[in-house]
Amino acid sequence: MTLGLKTGFYVYDEASTETDKYDLIGGVMEMSGLDMTIDTSENTQYGPDEDDWRTFEAGMKDAGELSVTIRARTANKAKVDALRASGLAGETLKARLKYPSPISQKADFDAVISKIGMPTTKDAHIDITFAMKISGKPAMSSVV
Repeated sequence: MTLGLKTGFYVYDEASTETDKYDLIGGVMEMSGLDMTIDTSENTQYGPDEDDWRTFEAGMKDAGELSVTIRARTANKAKVDALRASGLAGETLKARLKYPSPISQKADFDAVISKIGMPTTKDAHIDITFAMKISGKPAMSSVV
């Protein structure tokens, strides 16, 4: 599990007042996953003149599953509740991870929530853990 120091977790909301329509839900405390896999198919040629090595070709790609613990301010409770409700409804959400310098990248992706933790509160914060299956190809771009 990696620490998400200064990494933000955002969700797309058409009603957002942000110019890009992505609202900050909270800061990432911990995250793991996002290991892309690629299916393979064996395409070995068999016969007396072939060597003894199997050959493969690449198939479909899978962006993986992300597990993330988010710390939100209690002022964002409605956004956390909406994210939980979206997961319980089985909706696909548009999400973004924004990585700080020196990475200075953002990853935009569609995801289906596959696990929802119970939110815990302490002082002026809400901590909640989600796991989400990335759907389709994530888009990486520079943060300007």
